[in-house]
Amino acid sequence: MWALLVAVALTGCVSVPPPSPPSPRPPEPDSSRLWGDRPVDPGTGAVLAGVVSSAKSGEVVAGAILVLSCACLPEQRTMQSARDGVFRFRGLVSGTYELRVLFVDVDERRTVDVIAGRRVRVDLGIEVFDRM
Repeated sequence: MWALLVAVALTGCVSVPPPSPPSPRPPEPDSSRLWGDRPVDPGTGAVLAGVVSSAKSGEVVAGAILVLSCACLPEQRTMQSARDGVFRFRGLVSGTYELRVLFVDVDERRTVDVIAGRRVRVDLGIEVFDRM
């Protein structure tokens, strides 16, 4: 048996499978899904939107809890990411916000500057540790 293994190794007949292709990225949400159907203007405040996904695989994360806080708000705002990972906060005043994402054992924070009347996109790639 050892002779067979040595012969195979010496002749180069050992077949090594090619590496796996990279994980597919989720499709880009259409702009109406991401931003909503209402226009953004200074009178209605800013829109902060994005997609929550796995930093490793790129798969969207549905049901992540997003908490938005700012000294400029009377209270924090909370929502969950949708089936396609999309989240959107509307009607924001200018300020520096903390965006917190919670999912299973993930607790990550980002600082985001917002200017009234503008759109701000923050895509969140989180470490979900193969729970997807």
